[in-house]
Amino acid sequence: MEKLIRRCQEGDRASMGRLYTVMHDELLAHCRKYVPNDNTAEDLLHDAFLLIFSNINKVRSPEKGRQW
Repeated sequence: MEKLIRRCQEGDRASMGRLYTVMHDELLAHCRKYVPNDNTAEDLLHDAFLLIFSNINKVRSPEKGRQW
């Protein structure tokens, strides 16, 4: 995960796609805890990834990526 986050910080779009794939199911499960509708959960997930990728350079400890 650490290398993947570092590559995302460097702007590697393939790594961003990989990070999305790696984290998708886990984050979607979190979204579904808060909203009953699958479409809404997917929208929340999309918004979460927009925030993640917009703020990826603020991650100071990539080794703690899942916690971030």
